[in-house]
Amino acid sequence: MIAEVTKDPGGMNVILGVHKLFPEMLPDKEVKIFSNGASVKLLTERGVKHTPVETAADVFRIADMFTATPPELLITDMSSDGGLGRLLVKSVAARTIAIQDFWGARLNIEFKDELYWPDYILVPDAVGKELVLGSWNGYREEDVRITGWIAFDNLASMNQPALREKLRGRFELKENWPVVVFVGQIDGTAGTFEETVQALNLIGRPVYLLPRWHPRVKKDGPAEHEACLKLMGELRAGRIIDTNNVPYAEFPSDEIVAASDVVTGMFSTDLAKAAQLKKEVISVLYPELGLARFKSLTKLEKFPLVELGCAVMAQNQDELKYYLRHAIDSESAFPGLDCGPDQEKHFPCDGMSAKRAMKEIISILD
Repeated sequence: MIAEVTKDPGGMNVILGVHKLFPEMLPDKEVKIFSNGASVKLLTERGVKHTPVETAADVFRIADMFTATPPELLITDMSSDGGLGRLLVKSVAARTIAIQDFWGARLNIEFKDELYWPDYILVPDAVGKELVLGSWNGYREEDVRITGWIAFDNLASMNQPALREKLRGRFELKENWPVVVFVGQIDGTAGTFEETVQALNLIGRPVYLLPRWHPRVKKDGPAEHEACLKLMGELRAGRIIDTNNVPYAEFPSDEIVAASDVVTGMFSTDLAKAAQLKKEVISVLYPELGLARFKSLTKLEKFPLVELGCAVMAQNQDELKYYLRHAIDSESAFPGLDCGPDQEKHFPCDGMSAKRAMKEIISILD
């Protein structure tokens, strides 16, 4: 049996990316998903068969089961707090593969100790590989495999004009205003959203502003969530549209990003998705808000998406106002943020990343 372990939304998406290819590429293998954290609810909502591991008793039961009968292979995401995957990497006598859904995810925090290093790690690109080797001193270079952005494969087939029409029809966006999507995280989201609203008010150009809250924010950041909700009526130019209660099956988050003109937030994975979709992307990383949180979570000094030229970074309200104006104002002297060429270079959209990952998995099993 091959065991796949997932916890958070981003990690779940990479696990699902490879999971759906097993029937095609390894049809004789039994594969089971073990979920904990936010993925329990999300997988259930999507109708994906999985085994929830939610309590301490569940964790011990699974650990004992895998100790008695180790899986042929353990594949895990690298989620916040490590989750079940981190525990099993340490304790299970099986070959282990970790899959990164974002640059440097948890390398220097929950997975920093060599005890938790997997036998192999799949990363999206050369930047991701460099981050692994720079973080895990002594890790074998040949065990870091580049696959592409697995969770982004579905973006390759998205019909963006059709999705724009779908969005405008579903939410009755009758004016020809730009659509700005704000992607939230947890800590720092309310302050960053407030700065975005204030900057748009100062610009005065009407927009449709669509905030997308992180799936865990209600549980893990209730004060942040409440503060965000209080801002929903504060946009003076245009309208704030709440899309968060629309069922995933009706309008997935990826489609909302694809239907937008501008995507802004701190350092969410959705910003990288927006770059792959060739959107105008603004990373709002004020020193005391997003940037401090980014450094704390990743132990990195700079956000790779910005360093690659695939997004601009606003570190104060003047910069945020400047970039938003250039992104949304078609009459600006310098329309657009000019990230397109670097987005094309660093985010090729071929839809084949999960297949590349599966080929690596097959080579590891052989």
